[in-house]
Amino acid sequence: MLRAPISWIFTLAVIGWIVWQTWELRLSVDDVISWLSTTGLDWLDAIVPWFGPGWTYNAVGIGAAILVAIAFGVLAALIWPKLISRLGHRFPRATRKILFAVKWARSYAANVLWLLGGAPIFIAIIGAATAWIAHLFYHRPFLSRTRNRV
Repeated sequence: MLRAPISWIFTLAVIGWIVWQTWELRLSVDDVISWLSTTGLDWLDAIVPWFGPGWTYNAVGIGAAILVAIAFGVLAALIWPKLISRLGHRFPRATRKILFAVKWARSYAANVLWLLGGAPIFIAIIGAATAWIAHLFYHRPFLSRTRNRV
Protein backbone atom coordinates (compact mmCIF):
# COMPACT_ATOMS: atom_id res chain seq x y z
CA MET A 1 0.00 0.00 0.00
CA LEU A 2 2.92 2.35 0.52
CA ARG A 3 4.20 1.66 -3.00
CA ALA A 4 7.88 1.67 -2.18
CA PRO A 5 9.43 1.06 -5.62
CA ILE A 6 12.69 -0.42 -4.34
CA SER A 7 10.80 -3.12 -2.41
CA TRP A 8 8.75 -4.10 -5.46
CA ILE A 9 11.77 -4.01 -7.79
CA PHE A 10 13.84 -6.18 -5.44
CA THR A 11 11.02 -8.69 -4.88
CA LEU A 12 10.26 -9.00 -8.60
CA ALA A 13 13.96 -9.29 -9.42
CA VAL A 14 14.44 -12.14 -6.94
CA ILE A 15 11.34 -13.97 -8.18
CA GLY A 16 12.41 -13.44 -11.80
CA TRP A 17 15.92 -14.71 -11.11
CA ILE A 18 14.57 -17.85 -9.37
CA VAL A 19 12.18 -18.55 -12.26
CA TRP A 20 14.96 -17.97 -14.83
CA GLN A 21 17.39 -20.31 -13.04
CA THR A 22 14.84 -23.10 -12.62
CA TRP A 23 12.93 -22.84 -15.91
CA GLU A 24 14.50 -25.94 -17.51
CA LEU A 25 14.76 -27.93 -14.27
CA ARG A 26 12.47 -30.96 -14.15
CA LEU A 27 12.02 -32.89 -10.92
CA SER A 28 9.55 -35.41 -9.69
CA VAL A 29 8.55 -35.77 -6.06
CA ASP A 30 10.40 -39.09 -6.00
CA ASP A 31 13.60 -37.39 -7.24
CA VAL A 32 13.41 -34.73 -4.53
CA ILE A 33 12.71 -37.21 -1.72
CA SER A 34 15.47 -39.57 -2.89
CA TRP A 35 18.01 -36.75 -3.19
CA LEU A 36 17.12 -35.27 0.21
CA SER A 37 17.26 -38.61 1.99
CA THR A 38 20.53 -39.72 0.37
CA THR A 39 22.21 -36.36 0.90
CA GLY A 40 20.95 -36.11 4.46
CA LEU A 41 22.11 -39.59 5.38
CA ASP A 42 25.53 -39.08 3.79
CA TRP A 43 25.91 -35.77 5.62
CA LEU A 44 24.87 -37.32 8.94
CA ASP A 45 27.26 -40.23 8.34
CA ALA A 46 30.14 -37.81 7.71
CA ILE A 47 29.61 -35.57 10.74
CA VAL A 48 29.32 -38.38 13.31
CA PRO A 49 32.45 -40.40 12.54
CA TRP A 50 32.77 -42.21 15.86
CA PHE A 51 30.05 -44.74 14.93
CA GLY A 52 32.03 -45.85 11.87
CA PRO A 53 31.30 -45.43 8.16
CA GLY A 54 27.88 -46.44 6.93
CA TRP A 55 26.22 -46.47 10.36
CA THR A 56 23.20 -44.59 9.01
CA TYR A 57 22.29 -47.55 6.80
CA ASN A 58 22.20 -50.10 9.65
CA ALA A 59 18.69 -51.34 10.39
CA VAL A 60 17.29 -51.14 13.90
CA GLY A 61 14.18 -52.91 15.08
CA ILE A 62 11.31 -50.49 15.57
CA GLY A 63 10.10 -52.40 18.62
CA ALA A 64 13.53 -52.11 20.24
CA ALA A 65 13.68 -48.38 19.51
CA ILE A 66 10.23 -47.90 21.05
CA LEU A 67 11.29 -49.83 24.17
CA VAL A 68 14.45 -47.72 24.53
CA ALA A 69 12.41 -44.51 24.20
CA ILE A 70 9.93 -45.75 26.83
CA ALA A 71 12.78 -46.75 29.15
CA PHE A 72 14.32 -43.27 28.91
CA GLY A 73 10.91 -41.72 29.57
CA VAL A 74 10.34 -43.89 32.64
CA LEU A 75 13.84 -43.13 33.88
CA ALA A 76 13.31 -39.40 33.48
CA ALA A 77 9.81 -39.30 34.98
CA LEU A 78 9.90 -41.84 37.79
CA ILE A 79 13.34 -43.00 38.75
CA TRP A 80 15.35 -39.76 38.50
CA PRO A 81 13.41 -37.74 41.15
CA LYS A 82 13.39 -40.68 43.58
CA LEU A 83 17.08 -41.33 42.99
CA ILE A 84 17.99 -37.69 43.62
CA SER A 85 15.77 -37.58 46.70
CA ARG A 86 17.37 -40.70 48.15
CA LEU A 87 20.89 -39.55 47.32
CA GLY A 88 20.13 -36.10 48.71
CA HIS A 89 19.56 -37.50 52.18
CA ARG A 90 22.63 -39.71 52.19
CA PHE A 91 25.11 -37.65 50.16
CA PRO A 92 23.93 -34.03 50.09
CA ARG A 93 27.19 -32.54 48.77
CA ALA A 94 27.50 -35.08 45.95
CA THR A 95 23.82 -34.66 45.06
CA ARG A 96 24.22 -30.88 44.81
CA LYS A 97 27.17 -31.37 42.47
CA ILE A 98 25.22 -33.86 40.33
CA LEU A 99 22.21 -31.53 40.12
CA PHE A 100 24.47 -28.61 39.29
CA ALA A 101 26.08 -30.60 36.46
CA VAL A 102 22.68 -31.74 35.13
CA LYS A 103 21.33 -28.17 35.24
CA TRP A 104 24.28 -26.85 33.25
CA ALA A 105 24.16 -29.78 30.82
CA ARG A 106 20.50 -28.94 30.09
CA SER A 107 21.36 -25.28 29.58
CA TYR A 108 23.96 -26.24 26.97
CA ALA A 109 21.73 -28.76 25.22
CA ALA A 110 21.16 -26.40 22.28
CA ASN A 111 24.91 -26.36 21.65
CA VAL A 112 24.64 -29.95 20.46
CA LEU A 113 24.21 -28.33 17.05
CA TRP A 114 27.98 -27.75 17.07
CA LEU A 115 28.35 -31.50 16.55
CA LEU A 116 26.55 -31.04 13.23
CA GLY A 117 29.48 -29.44 11.48
CA GLY A 118 29.17 -25.89 12.76
CA ALA A 119 25.49 -25.59 11.92
CA PRO A 120 25.01 -22.58 14.27
CA ILE A 121 27.48 -20.54 12.24
CA PHE A 122 25.58 -21.19 9.02
CA ILE A 123 22.25 -20.51 10.72
CA ALA A 124 23.59 -17.21 12.08
CA ILE A 125 25.05 -16.14 8.73
CA ILE A 126 21.83 -16.94 6.84
CA GLY A 127 19.75 -15.17 9.51
CA ALA A 128 21.99 -12.09 9.43
CA ALA A 129 21.92 -11.92 5.62
CA THR A 130 18.13 -12.29 5.59
CA ALA A 131 17.73 -9.58 8.23
CA TRP A 132 20.06 -7.23 6.34
CA ILE A 133 18.17 -7.74 3.07
CA ALA A 134 14.81 -7.27 4.80
CA HIS A 135 16.03 -4.08 6.47
CA LEU A 136 17.56 -2.65 3.32
CA PHE A 137 14.80 -3.46 0.84
CA TYR A 138 11.66 -3.48 3.00
CA HIS A 139 12.10 -1.68 6.33
CA ARG A 140 14.01 1.40 5.17
CA PRO A 141 11.65 2.08 2.23
CA PHE A 142 8.71 1.70 4.61
CA LEU A 143 10.21 4.21 7.03
CA SER A 144 10.95 6.66 4.24
CA ARG A 145 7.29 6.53 3.09
CA THR A 146 5.89 7.11 6.58
CA ARG A 147 6.46 9.84 9.13
CA ASN A 148 9.38 7.93 10.65
CA ARG A 149 12.27 9.14 8.54
CA VAL A 150 15.47 7.12 8.18
